[in-house]
Amino acid sequence: MPRFPRLWRDLLTDFMSFFASRWKPYAAIAHRLHTTMERCGEGAILDLCSGAAAPVLTVQEELARRGVKVRVTVTDLFPNEQVFTRLETTRGDTVSCVHESIDAIRIPAELGGFRTFFSAFHHFPPEQAAAILRGVVAQRRGVGVFEYTERSLLRWGPVVVLLPLLVWLATPFIRPRTVARLLWTYLIPVVPLVAAWDALVSVLRSYHPEELLAIARGVDGGSYHWEAGRVSAFGGCRITYLLGAPAPPLAGASSPSAPAAPTPPPASGA
Repeated sequence: MPRFPRLWRDLLTDFMSFFASRWKPYAAIAHRLHTTMERCGEGAILDLCSGAAAPVLTVQEELARRGVKVRVTVTDLFPNEQVFTRLETTRGDTVSCVHESIDAIRIPAELGGFRTFFSAFHHFPPEQAAAILRGVVAQRRGVGVFEYTERSLLRWGPVVVLLPLLVWLATPFIRPRTVARLLWTYLIPVVPLVAAWDALVSVLRSYHPEELLAIARGVDGGSYHWEAGRVSAFGGCRITYLLGAPAPPLAGASSPSAPAAPTPPPASGA
């Protein structure tokens, strides 16, 4: 939401990145992601809705641990300038940051790489989600959608209730430790309360794998290979994923530029 204070947004995404970098739930999907990237011939990732960028960076680190080097470009509709500047200073050899606002529904074609969404796709209702995937298909890019929340209050309700406590416990370990962070976490508990509300809405909006597949198959005209499911990750949570790559042409299919075969003459006596 454009009018939501940038400071509070950045403090919230800092907490989310702390969780992602400390417990690395998305490391569980690194192999599947890389397999799909290879199918697309991609060696770089364009991350959308990056926030403070920790989820995609933990996947990059997991791939590096496996001997696979992948360059990452991070983007956001509301870029976290402090985090992006720090990344350029500390990881400039493997990470690029786009400081301009990037709308995931209208991704500039000049931004190359395999498109990824970590803990972000649930923000988009089905019509917008379809528009995002339609744009990816039009640019013939690979795409990966990854979420650790599920639309299950039985599984996630206790986490939502306990989230303010988790924010209070985690904040002393989040860097940089600033007066604003302490003020809006402890003295005026905006960040813990917004984190709980954000988590509740995220849980209620999270897509099931079958729903992601239905949206994807409704926009590609049969020209993509889609895969969706769940994989187990840290602490019993499950990563819901959707992976898409341009499908190879069918064996024996004519290329679009090839001339049509001549029509044979009718058989004698026809």
